[in-house]
Amino acid sequence: MLSRIEFMHSRHFLHRDIKPDNFLMGAGKRANPSAAIKDPNNMSLTVGNYTSSSKVYLIDLGLAKRFIDKAGKHIPYKENKSLTGTARYASVNTHVGIE
Repeated sequence: MLSRIEFMHSRHFLHRDIKPDNFLMGAGKRANPSAAIKDPNNMSLTVGNYTSSSKVYLIDLGLAKRFIDKAGKHIPYKENKSLTGTARYASVNTHVGIE
């Protein structure tokens, strides 16, 4: 999850709505399709494809914003902004109007 956020930051973007609902798990191309366990009656029970090759996806980029402009300058500090993102997961600064 952190590597997904770090990747966005390395491209000079902030997600601005980080919350559990915006992360998805995927099996990936190299996931183990036979990830199963056996019960005492010798029947296979699917556990899922969450192996070391599973993927984490960061979704819902609708509020994403570039924090370094094309000229390489950081966006200006702003106050008195309305809440952006989901209130339950927003930072204290966002709640007091700091962008």
